[in-house]
This record gives sequence, C-alpha cells and structure tokens, in this order.
Amino acid sequence: MSKLEVYYLANKNENIYFALLGDCTAGPNKEEKFDEEVIKEGLKQIEILNNMYPSKEGNMPKFNFIYRKRFWNGKEECYLGWERKRGLLNQFNEYLLGNEENIFRENSLEKWKKQNNIKELPKVKYIITLDSDTELVLSTGLELIGAMEHILNKPELNEKKDCVIEGHALMQPRVGINLNASRKNVFTKIFAGSGGVDPYANAISDIYQDNFDEGIFTGKGIYDLEVFSKVLKNEIPENTVLSHDLLEGSYLRCRPCQ
Repeated sequence: MSKLEVYYLANKNENIYFALLGDCTAGPNKEEKFDEEVIKEGLKQIEILNNMYPSKEGNMPKFNFIYRKRFWNGKEECYLGWERKRGLLNQFNEYLLGNEENIFRENSLEKWKKQNNIKELPKVKYIITLDSDTELVLSTGLELIGAMEHILNKPELNEKKDCVIEGHALMQPRVGINLNASRKNVFTKIFAGSGGVDPYANAISDIYQDNFDEGIFTGKGIYDLEVFSKVLKNEIPENTVLSHDLLEGSYLRCRPCQ
C-alpha cells in the first residue's frame, strides 16, 4: 500500500486510480483464518489513503482493495484462485467492463457502488499492471497512456475479432534494475545489465520491435481493457498454461517502448 501511495504521488491525475489485487494462496481449505486478517488490513490501509488523498465528490475512490475467493481445482487437487494470476486479471477485467457480477470475496469498489447507489462503474480505458518487484516512476503512467493513444498504436482486430493484426493493444516499458540492486553483489553486477540512472545504454533499439513490429510481454505494462477482453476472455482453456504473459503479448501485439 505504501508503494501505491508513491505511485499516486508520482502520477497525479484525476483519471488515474490505484488498486491492490489480493490473490489467495492455494491450500486444502476454501477459506483460511488469515484471510480475514489480510482483508481487514487491506481495507484499513485504503481508508487511510483515501482520507489523505480524496477523489472529487462523486468520483471513485483513488485507492481500492480486492481479494479473491478460492475454488476447488481438480487438476491441482486443492483450493486456489481460478487460473491463478491470469484468472485474477481476467476476472478483474470482466468486472470493470460490467460483463460479470462481482465474484470477489472482498471488493471495495462494490462497497462504494452500494453506498452511493451506483449501478455501473465509470468507464475504464486502460489497465497498468505492476508486480511487487516493479515501480511506476515519475510520470510513467501518463507517458504510457499517451503512447497508447498515439494513432499509429491504435489496435485493429482481424475479421474474427480474436487477434490484433495492426497497432498494439498492449505496451511494455523498458524494465531496468535499480542502482542499489544492480550493484548488490557479483551475481547482480553480471546479470543486471546497465542498471541505475543511465537510460541510454539499452534504449538504442529493440530487436523484436525492429524486425517484427512487436515485442515480448513479461507481465508489466499497459493494455486496452476492451480489446484485451474481446480477444482473450475465452481464448485460453482452463488448466493449460501457467506463464501467460508471452501468449497475451502475442495475441495483443505487444509493443516495447523505451
């Protein structure tokens, strides 16, 4: 939650909102005792942040918290969140688009809707995904949105509406290693590349982008919510993939941006 506060301060805008998606661990039980503790703390933290940085009257809260339910998975022989991380994003997408009812165990957006007697959420155009090991540095969110809006990047679908054939429905920024981590030990010095404050060492070109007009998605970036749903909602069968990023990038024509 402290990271979300930093991201907000670095990307202040009335139309950018922040949510922590909490995925439940796999286990033998549908519900665990620690779930309530996690949910209680999550709601407490967003209340603190929303009081510090309130939205304009009538707008969605700036900060939200969502926590998933477990479902029995016969293949894994345990209870876990449907389709793991891929499923979490898909469920979140369909909820935001209004295609599915709230399926989450805890959802602060749903509480806000009920408290304000609102039937539909405001339209969300883009989703920026971040993991716990990545940062949304100063103005990056605004720059990613601007790049997606460029006319040459507008996604075009094929006749079947199941693949992007022109433009890009997903973009991934250059992912680097921060200065402290890159010089932590000999191993990181060798494998981190040119980490730190030099943005030009690796920004000359991207071989995939140069040759194929698309890159490889590794899970951190921005995507067009409606196009993502239209192309991928029922495209990948259950219990068939674990690493989903590369597939999603291929369907949506990922563009690496420096």
